[in-house]
Amino acid sequence: MKCQFFPLSAALIALLSPSIVFANSNLATAGKIETVYSLIKTKPEAIAYLADQAEQNNPYAAFYMGVASELGHGTTKNVQAALDYYRAASDKLRESAFNAGRLLYLMNRVDEAVNYFVVSAGGEKADGIDKAIVMLGRIYEKGESSVGKNYIAAARWYEAAARRKDPFAVGKMGEFLLYGLGRPASARDAKIYLERAADMWNADSQYLLGDVFAKGEITEVNRTEAGKWYFIASSHSPDHKRRSQAFVTELAHQELKSARRMSELWIAAHPKRPSIDYLAIIESVK
Repeated sequence: MKCQFFPLSAALIALLSPSIVFANSNLATAGKIETVYSLIKTKPEAIAYLADQAEQNNPYAAFYMGVASELGHGTTKNVQAALDYYRAASDKLRESAFNAGRLLYLMNRVDEAVNYFVVSAGGEKADGIDKAIVMLGRIYEKGESSVGKNYIAAARWYEAAARRKDPFAVGKMGEFLLYGLGRPASARDAKIYLERAADMWNADSQYLLGDVFAKGEITEVNRTEAGKWYFIASSHSPDHKRRSQAFVTELAHQELKSARRMSELWIAAHPKRPSIDYLAIIESVK
């Protein structure tokens, strides 16, 4: 079976947006620094205070100086300065380690980025930031580091994120199990993961389920069921609507009618969620 890799533009944009929410931190200290940061556009002394605190090795201040430098808030936009600030706080704040890794990744310094993503992900325990865990899976899947493609490593990171119900990672595990990437192929387990991801409104998994039934990759060919999943994916993904058009137009009248009705019933029973829910961050500081 030929593995399909879907466009990742929207997912990657979400993954590579700055992390500006503290998950496990001294919230009182973080809150004070965050309050100061919120004033930097109107009070010049705020940025001076943050810079001074960063010099005194306050990790929260260093983190927000990184944010300010990256976005040009209250100071001159300077990505290298932002990276330096993020690095300074990376051993104390996983969010800072993530942002350091993200900037290095965008600079095509992927091997360095991996080191910071691992810290942000929580190391072997993988109990850190979901976006970092998913980025590590993606890097190893695509072979973007000097290690090259490593589906076993990619599956390990995706599986860790899937356990935390990340919709993208759940879908990836379905894809990996379907095609035997990094894990022994298992049609049964692949279907379970793909259906879970589809329930989370992962358009790639919905489309892949359409392919599975159209081609008989898990069970026998079921054109109506395939059409149902193509319609569901098409309902919120123009790319998948375009890709599934050829199959849908070949359905017989009754198949088309049944598939459309089945998709409508499924959509009505599944309140829509964001397909990738990584963004709760950047808009609050723009």
